Amino acid sequence: MEAMWLLCVAVAVLAWGFLWVWDSSERMKSLEQGGRLGAESRTLLVIAHPDDEAMFFAPTVLGLARLRHWVYLLCFSAGNYYNQGETRKKELLQSCDVLGIPLSSVMIIDNRLSYLRLMCLSEAQGPQQHTPVSQSSDYSSLGMG
Repeated sequence: MEAMWLLCVAVAVLAWGFLWVWDSSERMKSLEQGGRLGAESRTLLVIAHPDDEAMFFAPTVLGLARLRHWVYLLCFSAGNYYNQGETRKKELLQSCDVLGIPLSSVMIIDNRLSYLRLMCLSEAQGPQQHTPVSQSSDYSSLGMG
């Protein structure tokens, strides 16, 4: 009698386990078919400077990699404030490698020359005069009324 009870419990546990695994696989298939998961998904991560990917987005990037997203990273600075730009670039690339972002998918925009040109142009033009916007209720001075 006790053996029969044990057999019934074992069958019930096995059936529950089978249904749980089957249900999980069906949910994953429906998500993939819905376009929410899969190797075809692409994600662009845009950061201001090196180390943002690790400090703020590491859990997100790891989760996307687990879901088989192809992650691209665009960094708008080399982090050269203290003349450490080359070191910061290397650290960013190492971090991306650890996070599973292919190095071919990483782009760092180091536009120091354009910034310097902009600063020189600004200094050459002198102080800028700003005209305050009128505070009319119809916003006609902004072309919105």
